[in-house]
Amino acid sequence: MERVFVSGVGAVSPIGIDCDSIYENLTHNRYLFKPEKRAIKNHGYGKLSSQVSDDDKETIRQHIFQKGNEGTSLPQATQYSIYATKMALEDAGINVAEIEDLRIAIILGNNESESEVFDTYLATKDETFPFYASYKIPEAIAKFYGLKNVRNLCIHNTCASSNLAMEIGLNLLRTDQCELAIVGGTDCFSQKVHAGFDSLFSISKQGSKPFSEGRDGITIGEGSSVLILERESFAAKRGFTTPYCEVVAVSSSNDAKSLTAPDVDGILLAYKKVLREGNIAFGDIDYVMSHGTGTNLNDSVEATVINVLANGGRNPEVCSIKGIVGHMMAVAGSFASVIICMIFRKGIIPGSPQCLPKDKECAIDIITDTKVDMECNIWSNHSFGFGGNNSIALFRRVI
Repeated sequence: MERVFVSGVGAVSPIGIDCDSIYENLTHNRYLFKPEKRAIKNHGYGKLSSQVSDDDKETIRQHIFQKGNEGTSLPQATQYSIYATKMALEDAGINVAEIEDLRIAIILGNNESESEVFDTYLATKDETFPFYASYKIPEAIAKFYGLKNVRNLCIHNTCASSNLAMEIGLNLLRTDQCELAIVGGTDCFSQKVHAGFDSLFSISKQGSKPFSEGRDGITIGEGSSVLILERESFAAKRGFTTPYCEVVAVSSSNDAKSLTAPDVDGILLAYKKVLREGNIAFGDIDYVMSHGTGTNLNDSVEATVINVLANGGRNPEVCSIKGIVGHMMAVAGSFASVIICMIFRKGIIPGSPQCLPKDKECAIDIITDTKVDMECNIWSNHSFGFGGNNSIALFRRVI
């Protein structure tokens, strides 16, 4: 089977809007959690959130506006995704004019459509608000860049959505239904989601501390992340020789055991599937990029899954980044994939001192201090969501 590469990445996040800055901030443990001042009444006012800075939002808006588009009328999540796509295409060395007639798939994970629009409506009851339909987001990307022969799809599988978007993009490439797949996710901060998690007593008062004995919930974030996927032969044809990594396999499951709680058996189903499809043993995995939300249930279930798969053998080291960027909802999986790509390229793995003191019940090897590893070969990326949505992606160094 022909290899599929990640050739470009782009991201918009609370810690930056270009991948080098994001990676620098992540590896130096610089985060931007702030008390939420716009919360729906009686739902989480003052609890921490993690959002894109106003300066970065303005940079994005100006880019879109300068391209001759109505930047001020595009909702926030769409603006984020357009900008992340720009960064990813440039990173892959792709001139849009040269690909406008190619078969392209644009597949994004999304949790709340254009939640900014809905939040505005709730506050004002103004029925003249613009579209509130998620399919408009990938459609806007295609329109913005003048792409003509495009398959657009928006995936709503809760917080596993962007990993599932990558799975679909990978399958379209392997069945020769497109030349390029633009995959990822986008979500802007949602007051409705913030209120929903607060009603479940799941919003942290102190900031997310995954796998720590002092953890008390998630910190809701926002942003967008995009990866350019292409087959090895197509990359060679256009003279591209520096991919980040190979996408080995992505597999999903939906156990539907609980509306909110993750399930060990459901996650194991996705894991066994991805290992089989990738022809990889769990012991071959060097590192795991955890879902690591900072809730008691998610972290304990995730640790159990890792230990069950290790079965007394070598346990891969576990990286956790949500204590720095927060939980970016549907974007979480693809953003973690972007960070894995950066690790392959630069060899520095972010540490998570927020995980200290470690919860002894989560008996896994969390990376709390930044470490260097220029030779890691295989990464696994976990992404779990409400309703039993589970998705696991495997990445391998290109040799």
